[in-house]
Amino acid sequence: MDAAQKRYKAEQIKEALYQSDSEEMSDVDANEWENQQIAKASGPTAVKVGRKRDLYGMPAEIPPVPSVGAALGRLRGMLDELRRKRDEGVRLADELDVENEGLSARQDAVQESLTKAGRDYEALRDEFKATGANRGLDEMGEITVPLST
Repeated sequence: MDAAQKRYKAEQIKEALYQSDSEEMSDVDANEWENQQIAKASGPTAVKVGRKRDLYGMPAEIPPVPSVGAALGRLRGMLDELRRKRDEGVRLADELDVENEGLSARQDAVQESLTKAGRDYEALRDEFKATGANRGLDEMGEITVPLST
């Protein structure tokens, strides 16, 4: 009996696929096709649910048309909010420009001090080499190792 039910379901699926692809179904609109498929799937004992929502029906409550004064007040409020946001953005951009100028000045000062420190180091190194003082590792980079062949 179980095999018979499986066979019956397989036949129904094949029939549904065949009918959905057949030419006779091509003139049916989407809502009718959906209703037909629901009716086929639920069988003859299914209780029909109410109609679908009417897309063009009258709403339960109709809001009043806003007055010109109310609409203008709402638009002025929106305009004030946009101006406030714009002013805040301009203020933030100005702060960032000032900060950027400060960073550029600091960067120039650091670069100048690094250059001066490099020149001072070179002068000290040359002075130590001229006096013949040995500080230990200063000459380490100048050692040449003969290659063994």
